[in-house]
Amino acid sequence: MIDVFRGEGESRDYFLTKYLQNITTNWFSLTKDEIDMLITHIENYDFPETENTIINQAKNAGFSKCELIYRDQKHPRYLLVCYK
Repeated sequence: MIDVFRGEGESRDYFLTKYLQNITTNWFSLTKDEIDMLITHIENYDFPETENTIINQAKNAGFSKCELIYRDQKHPRYLLVCYK
């Protein structure tokens, strides 16, 4: 699973403020209209969870182990592998 995760105790609003600022500042390959569409989508449909919440959900779904393989230091992006 590759996704963005909120920090423990971090609100969705705070996370989105930082995340969207990163997009508007650093995503140079997209046009203004594409950035606007992306931001609208994220604000309305993305509800990132914390790493612990995702791991607990995976275990409740029957996965026996979850391992964080990669954590990006500049972007809240993670690669999490869960095993049955």
